[in-house]
Amino acid sequence: MTGSSAGHPRWTNEMLDELADSVSELRESVSEVRDSVEVLQLTAQALLQIATQQERENEARRAEIAEIRQR
Repeated sequence: MTGSSAGHPRWTNEMLDELADSVSELRESVSEVRDSVEVLQLTAQALLQIATQQERENEARRAEIAEIRQR
């Protein structure tokens, strides 16, 4: 930034171009982070579903074992 007659910094075209490039890169990074978060959410949801199914299967096995022991 260069000084202006009013004492306020003045943005040059080059500085504005660099700022625009930085903003574009930041937006791209934010988009990539959002995509990663979405993948993580889907993965977590799938893992929870698997864990729930395994817990149901374990409970069914425990019930079978308890029934066999009562015979």
